[in-house]
Amino acid sequence: SPVAPWNPSNFPSSFPSTSDCNKFPIPRPLAIWHDLAQQQALGMMYMILAACTVCLLLTAASLILLYGLPSPARCLVNHTYSEHVVGRSHPHSHAGPWCSYGSLPATWVNTAHVGPKWFIFDPACRLQDLLTPLAPKPQASKPPDKHPPLKVSIVQDPIPASTFDHLPLSSKNGSGILFVSDSVDRYLMTYLCQHMGGTVSDTVLGSVLGRAYSLAGDSLESIKTANLTEDDTAGYLVNTCTSNSSVHLASTYIPGVHPNGPYHMNRTLSFKERIDHAAAVWSSYSTQPPQIVVVASCLWDLARMSFFEPHLLAQEEIPLHVLQAWNTNFTNVIKYAQSTFQKTPLFIYHPIMLPKYDPLTGFMEKTYLGRRVFVEQLNAAGAHVAHQMGVEILDYEQMGRRFMEGQAYLTDLIHPKREVGLELANIYLNYAELLKQER
Repeated sequence: SPVAPWNPSNFPSSFPSTSDCNKFPIPRPLAIWHDLAQQQALGMMYMILAACTVCLLLTAASLILLYGLPSPARCLVNHTYSEHVVGRSHPHSHAGPWCSYGSLPATWVNTAHVGPKWFIFDPACRLQDLLTPLAPKPQASKPPDKHPPLKVSIVQDPIPASTFDHLPLSSKNGSGILFVSDSVDRYLMTYLCQHMGGTVSDTVLGSVLGRAYSLAGDSLESIKTANLTEDDTAGYLVNTCTSNSSVHLASTYIPGVHPNGPYHMNRTLSFKERIDHAAAVWSSYSTQPPQIVVVASCLWDLARMSFFEPHLLAQEEIPLHVLQAWNTNFTNVIKYAQSTFQKTPLFIYHPIMLPKYDPLTGFMEKTYLGRRVFVEQLNAAGAHVAHQMGVEILDYEQMGRRFMEGQAYLTDLIHPKREVGLELANIYLNYAELLKQER
């Protein structure tokens, strides 16, 4: 039928109340469906929320695995690790800040007097001039750069108590530094000893020398009356410094990190026997254990490989597996030194200055040392081991870079000049002074 036109008078004056809805209830099946729909929607919402939470947790865990903990937790972990490294570098508690003098950024500054020409940028860790107070008097002439001839003393085992009676007794205020490395540190120790007005002597236990000659197939008895030199003693010496200073110095060789040999120049006795020998001499030389033991090896290892395993140096770089084996052996050297000198508070490793080489080809003038890169590789490997074991690093190589033009830091093909050697000695003395301040 036709729709009636709209008439306002026909619009209802009021709408039904809510109570009127009860007159038209929702059918029972429809109500049940309505309740179930509400419950399912609520459950679905909870499931979605739980799934999102799990996803967020998984994402956060993945990011932590990839990039580490976020700040500030990450900063806290790094701070704890930094303290742990310092603690391993020097196991005793610190009365003040610890300065790793040997590896801090620095530059060479020529001054009017000896030490410290090595200028550390960190103002909290500047080096003191500890060389000048040790000089007994102004020297009329510059001491020679070359290592002087040494008089060898063969002593009995055990060492007689009177062997070092001519030395002033060491005290808790004195300093003791023992170098377990090679002739580079022997030169350094000699420069410092001469600077203090002292002289260097060579001491060797008769039992050690006898064993060395026996292993080499010779008889010690046949040469005992001869005027022994370093060549006669085959590098089994412990060099000691005789001076009026309270600073006690000694150095000895190790023929490399290989546990069994054979070794360069047909040397015998492994690093363990050399360290034992040094400990026996030191116990009579000084009444206190050394404050610092320096452990390093590089050139003897390259020479051993060159003569006995030349295939290891046949490439342009030392193969990685050889470096890893060297790391294992050097780790054992440091561990043995630490177990032998258990009362020594500080152990130091040094990367060596580059020996004389041809800058155009990279080959060493001592051809059996191979290439420049070989030395740099072993330096890096040694620094890695030192870092892993908490051993301080005094970077000879870094200091030598100042004089790379013509390698002016060398007095010959391998050994540092007196000026450079004394600067290195001053750093060791600063380490010793730092240890005294912690007592």
